[in-house]
Amino acid sequence: MSTKKIEQYEWKNFFDKFSKEHKTTLVTLEVISSEIGDQTEIRLQPLKGLSIDSKSDSLVVFTEDINHSIYHPKDIFVEERDESRITIEILDQDNNIQILQLQDLTKRAS
Repeated sequence: MSTKKIEQYEWKNFFDKFSKEHKTTLVTLEVISSEIGDQTEIRLQPLKGLSIDSKSDSLVVFTEDINHSIYHPKDIFVEERDESRITIEILDQDNNIQILQLQDLTKRAS
């Protein structure tokens, strides 16, 4: 396992490339907030893409059924557990943590 911080200047290119390479991925999104507690916003939905929207200062998660915006991200970390499982952790300006769990259906876990 390796964890890497994605620098802000890399976000757009990283998510554009990531979206193209992960067309057969299921995503689960958990929000951890001191105000509302832990909430699962997306559960095992086919990922359509991840995109940085510079106008609204957000990272948008697109699935078949739900679009979810993460406003004002401060830090983004990516952990590759193995070939089929990736975790993306986003810290926003309010110190909420949003965790994307991604599972590629075409690759087997080690």
